[in-house]
Amino acid sequence: MAVTWRRAAGRAVPLQVYHDRGAAIRVWVGDELHLASADGPAGPAVIACLRQMELPAVRGVSAMGAVDGLAAGRDLPRARASGDEADFLAHLEAGLRREMGQMSWDLSLEDRARVTLVADDQSRLASESYRWLRLRISGRGEGGLAGWSGGAGDLDSLSRTWPVARLAGLLRRRWQGSRVPPGNRPRCTSDTPVVFAAGNGALLLHEMIHGLEADQQARGWSVWPPQGGKVSSLLTIWDDPTRSGLRGSYRSDDEGRPARRRLLVRQGRMVGSLGDRRHAGGVAGAEDGHGRRSSRHHPPRPRSANLYMAAGDMPTSAMSVVPRPVLWIHDLETGATDPLTGHVCLLVSDGEWFQDGRPLGPVSGLSLQGWLPDILARVDRVADERTADSGAATCGRDGEGVPIGFLTPAFRTYGLTETA
Repeated sequence: MAVTWRRAAGRAVPLQVYHDRGAAIRVWVGDELHLASADGPAGPAVIACLRQMELPAVRGVSAMGAVDGLAAGRDLPRARASGDEADFLAHLEAGLRREMGQMSWDLSLEDRARVTLVADDQSRLASESYRWLRLRISGRGEGGLAGWSGGAGDLDSLSRTWPVARLAGLLRRRWQGSRVPPGNRPRCTSDTPVVFAAGNGALLLHEMIHGLEADQQARGWSVWPPQGGKVSSLLTIWDDPTRSGLRGSYRSDDEGRPARRRLLVRQGRMVGSLGDRRHAGGVAGAEDGHGRRSSRHHPPRPRSANLYMAAGDMPTSAMSVVPRPVLWIHDLETGATDPLTGHVCLLVSDGEWFQDGRPLGPVSGLSLQGWLPDILARVDRVADERTADSGAATCGRDGEGVPIGFLTPAFRTYGLTETA
């Protein structure tokens, strides 16, 4: 279920409440998954679907009470046309108008809720709820654009992590970067040092992890491992869906398997893969617990959740102290990799040019490309502190998106070139 509050051009837009098509209640007993789902609100349709399952508790009063409770909103956020969420958007819009009065702002706050019903070996049902608030901001004015999206598990965390002053600062930089003509800034070549900021810059690493999904490897669609089986020895990477506070967290995957931490790269060498029930054991190093899907319309398959990278020993502030121009990427709008060739394309939504630690100017809308094995083999600096991403990342594969999270340090590499 999702509830969305919006403000557009200084006025409140009526509250929108909708239920995802293909929204599902998942129920399993032990290792055997039983799936009950229905399009539309949790209510009579879901109850009728649950009744078809061969679980004694589902047919009993306890299960009916659990489902009725979800429908009544006792375990899900209630939709309100006004309240803390609407006040938060009004306060944020007023703050942005004070900081950047030349802009017209559209804001939306989406409250997504997922509920899983889990049955134990005695068919007793328990519910697990998960909530994530996603904030989207877009602004337009004086020949420039600015946009941002992020999220948190609750409104207090969102307000504390993304105060008005911080959001105004990054939106101003993106607006200024969108107004800079390409001829008035340096150009990124294969020898240009490129720094990926802590947290959001990890989208490049995520593109590598696609090559470590067991189904990709079983089909021979992946360029991994690269020649010699290694990337930069500074890279140690693992995937951990069990840690709370990141958008990709879960306790059990979409096959009913317990979530588990999985080491993928140790000091540059590939040591593991992400697997599901079908591919666990069939691909070297693959374990289950990572079978994911966006809805009942798609089969579960290996996907990453929360990507972690070990910190290095270099201060973050020293990453841009180079006597030639350095491109610092604060945020990537999107990225895509061809698993057959390793060719990667990145779209920079927020970046800056530096030289000798001094800013040369912001940049936005920059398109980069390169060969992923070469880019990751040339990582030569890793910062000593890690940061979580903004909380808005979604992994799309074949048109199917699942939420993901990052906790990574900044790192520097080469091999990316600017495209038209």
